Amino acid sequence: GFNEYYPTYIYVGQYIRNVFKCIITHNSIPTFDFSIGWGNDIITTLNYFGLGDIFNITAALTSAQHSETLLTLTILLKIYVAGISFSIWGRYHTLSSPALLTAAIFYAFNGYTYAFGLLFPPYIVAQVTLPLLILGIDILLESKKIWRVSYILILSIFIQALNGFYSLYMEAIFCIIYFFVKFFTLYKRQWKNFFLRACNILWQCLLGIGMASVLFLPILLEFLKSPRSKESSFSLIQIIEMFPLDTWMERLEGLITGPGYGSGLGLCAVAIVCMITIYKIPSKHLELKILLTIFGVGYCLPIMGSVMNGFSYSTERWLFLLYFLIATIIAKVLPDLEHISGIQSS
Repeated sequence: GFNEYYPTYIYVGQYIRNVFKCIITHNSIPTFDFSIGWGNDIITTLNYFGLGDIFNITAALTSAQHSETLLTLTILLKIYVAGISFSIWGRYHTLSSPALLTAAIFYAFNGYTYAFGLLFPPYIVAQVTLPLLILGIDILLESKKIWRVSYILILSIFIQALNGFYSLYMEAIFCIIYFFVKFFTLYKRQWKNFFLRACNILWQCLLGIGMASVLFLPILLEFLKSPRSKESSFSLIQIIEMFPLDTWMERLEGLITGPGYGSGLGLCAVAIVCMITIYKIPSKHLELKILLTIFGVGYCLPIMGSVMNGFSYSTERWLFLLYFLIATIIAKVLPDLEHISGIQSS
């Protein structure tokens, strides 16, 4: 990713400074550049590589000579903010501080960060926004008032929509499943309540996307016109398709020694113990058990990677969702490990 994202980072810094200069001098903002390939639209070309990444504002603070150092610090900042974002979610749920710190460190420095985030820095934005999206949904679901506004939900949607639709698409699938599971564990079959709360969340998500439409819509429209949008295909064979034996062996070995492209999750011992323990705790964390089962099984099937990639080829770029679930389990189950002997005896 260095050959794509580093030059883009330098260009974004120059472009931001140029935009401010145009605003001050009352000139039109450039949207086309002949120095990009044979000449291309700036927004639709560079948004894939970080033009809409709000963290890349740092590029405007330095010259090209020092951009490599600043890009490194910006990537580290993203990882740190991802941990802070998870901590904000945990603080809302009043989770134990030691367990939350352990989970936040795991979430910030997980396999997705190393296998994808360091190669493709804009992907780390999804790790920042996901806990805030879930926090917004939690606030709206747990509120006694149905028509409540969650500014953190709108803001996180706005930030991710600026960054592009790819990660937002995966987050949307996760959030829909999360909403269904959490709602029915809280309210059972209150269908009117379900419909009203779903509508309340939907309009706030659309508002966030609308706020980012200056970048989001051109990218989406350009994608729909491109050949890549026609690569999507879906057949019955994809549903029952399994990974080959060597992939299974690689993932089994990489359960602890990973991560990498298809080489395993690279989980710490605490994560594995907490994932096993959650199923041993009766009448607690039902929504987490359901979600871990769905996405844990999905990790073992190519169809999950295909669905998350717009029904195209199977990829593991959705794994930040699974790591979020595992981090959540660590934060909620780690305090229960003190009573593990009592759980076993019962």
